[in-house]
Amino acid sequence: MITADLRRFQEAKTADDFVGLLDEIIHTQLTEDFWDVTLVDRLETTATNSRYNLAYHASLNLLDAKPLFSKLKFHEILDPGVNTPRNNIEQHHLFPKGYLSSLGISGTRRTNQIANYAFVEWRDNAEIGKAAPEIYFPDYSKEFSESENAEYSFWHSLPKNWFNMEYKEFLEERRRLMCEVIKR
Repeated sequence: MITADLRRFQEAKTADDFVGLLDEIIHTQLTEDFWDVTLVDRLETTATNSRYNLAYHASLNLLDAKPLFSKLKFHEILDPGVNTPRNNIEQHHLFPKGYLSSLGISGTRRTNQIANYAFVEWRDNAEIGKAAPEIYFPDYSKEFSESENAEYSFWHSLPKNWFNMEYKEFLEERRRLMCEVIKR
């Protein structure tokens, strides 16, 4: 697909031609069905290296987001010049695997959905452990202002009162919200 698109761009003689072709490709590929159905469906995966998950991560960086519960921005934490004995941020299971296990939910296909992951600083990830979301989330979120919590909720695609939702419902709603972040 990239090769075909690149061939089309070779036909552009001016900057306006190039922009016109780019707009045409965007218009035909990124339809409302793509955002509302296709992308939501493609985010139902455990493949953390899927291009759709990577697009979500890139979106967080482009939106100048912060990892959940962090005061630092992604680009500050991911600075290659900062040496730490452990990764500064880690993928955290919003519904921890140990907690899901206590509910009878197991197996990587169910517990490691990319919609169950959010970036947090490693210390927070270690502290949270396998605590239930309704236990850890209110404690962490009270450390931030209402506007900060609204930003975190948008960036990290957290549905309202997500920590009290059924796991399956949470995953479905979070995928839709992740699409909104990517679209933005």
